[in-house]
Amino acid sequence: MRIGGADLTDANFASADLTSAYLFAANFTRANFDGANLTDARWPATEPVPEEGWMWDGESGRLKRAGQLSEVTDHYLW
Repeated sequence: MRIGGADLTDANFASADLTSAYLFAANFTRANFDGANLTDARWPATEPVPEEGWMWDGESGRLKRAGQLSEVTDHYLW
């Protein structure tokens, strides 16, 4: 799924499956991502992550669940 350049102000993505979605250059002001699956979604580094519990992986440019970052942690710590 590719969402880029769209005005998605106030959009409701609650519980949506956005796995591997490309989310650059869209306006997500006040968008609701509660419970959405953002695994491996590409998210711009200049934007805050959309929901608590997600982290931006600077190397891949993809979102990862904060609790499932062992592959990222192992890469940087070992």
